[in-house]
Amino acid sequence: MTTLADMDATALGVAIRARKASCEEVMRAHLARVARFNPTHNAIINLRPEDDLIAEARLRDRELAQGIWHGPLHGLPQAIKDLEPQRDM
Repeated sequence: MTTLADMDATALGVAIRARKASCEEVMRAHLARVARFNPTHNAIINLRPEDDLIAEARLRDRELAQGIWHGPLHGLPQAIKDLEPQRDM
């Protein structure tokens, strides 16, 4: 069974824009994946609070409902390489 966390960025972007998947659903799926694998792999060393990430995903969903689309990465969770200090980290 393919989950939202298994889909590539292109497929996720299409699903979000078509509103077949919400940004919140996508975020929750990816957070679950991080929770499952990160204790073993330690790939994500600075994770913002889950409540903040869900709130941002909900904002992206509200924007879509208002016809605002920020491009193909709208609502996709992103991990950034922690080479520079990041706001709220």
